[in-house]
Amino acid sequence: MSVRMVGPMRGLVLMLALWSAGCASVGGGEPSARCLPDGLSPTFFTWPVVGARTGTFPTDAGGVEPITLVRYQRDGAAVVVAWSRADLLMVDPAPDRATPEWIDTGLLTPDGQRVRATPGERCRWRRMGQAAAMRRL
Repeated sequence: MSVRMVGPMRGLVLMLALWSAGCASVGGGEPSARCLPDGLSPTFFTWPVVGARTGTFPTDAGGVEPITLVRYQRDGAAVVVAWSRADLLMVDPAPDRATPEWIDTGLLTPDGQRVRATPGERCRWRRMGQAAAMRRL
C-alpha cells in the first residue's frame, strides 16, 4: 500500500480537484459528492482541507483501487471522507470520536472491506458496526 501526506497547497489543489470530480455525473446521472448520508450537509466540502492521504484499497475482484482520504475541518468540527476517483465511498462526520462511519454499500462490500469492482446503486449509505478498514490508510 502506498500512502503519503499532501502538503497544505497541494491539499487545496486536491480539494478543488476532488470537489469538481465529485460534482461530475456518475452512474445514473447522480452527482456522487451530493449524495450524502441523511442529516449530513454538503457545506463541509467548503471547509479547509487540513490533511489528505492517498493509497490503495482491495477490490472484490482481487485488484486494488486508488483511494484518497481527505479531512475537512473548521471551528473544531471535522469530517473525513474516502474518495475513489469521483465516488464518495465513506463519510465519517465525527472522526475524533469512536462513532461508526457511513459507507456506501453500492460502492463498497457490505462489510466495508473491499471496493466493488462492479458498482451497484450508489447512495446506499449505512453505518458500519465497527471501524472500517478505511482507517488503515
